[in-house]
Amino acid sequence: MEEKKKQELIEKLRAKNWPEKDIQKTVRIMESREYVDKSNSNVSSSRILYWTALLVLMVCNLLITVFLVPFLLVLGGTLIYIIIAVIGFVFGLFFNLLLRDIENLEAHHHLFATIFIPLLSLLNIALMTTASARIAEIINVSFKLNPAIMSVFYVSAFMLPYLYGMFKYELSKFKY
Repeated sequence: MEEKKKQELIEKLRAKNWPEKDIQKTVRIMESREYVDKSNSNVSSSRILYWTALLVLMVCNLLITVFLVPFLLVLGGTLIYIIIAVIGFVFGLFFNLLLRDIENLEAHHHLFATIFIPLLSLLNIALMTTASARIAEIINVSFKLNPAIMSVFYVSAFMLPYLYGMFKYELSKFKY
């Protein structure tokens, strides 16, 4: 427990007329519960977890891209847009959960992930629609999906959980 916080606690308890014996016991309990990571392993663990999570998200995005190509050729326009939005939303929830729960991340980690993952997703959607268009051309099937619209659906749905979390966090700063 920091010395300043310790002194503040002692002063508050004295102001409430606590007996000195109880104040010292409370301070000892508070100090014994405190965990200090002198090796900074939490920081390095968080960084490893962060980069591993980003790698997993990249691989999952790529797998989804490969998985969706046949569906793009078979399914109709509206249904595929709904499927892409749902997949984007689910990945967005997973992404938001990872970023929010990893401790010891600095602002630049959040900024990098917030920009990098949606850009990678846009690239994957572009690759997916290009590959689908080529395959459709080879097997002589019509392909009429617009990659830009698909990208907007995916990235918008992907960013919704993160934006909601940021909005909720900003609102929590204000006390009514």
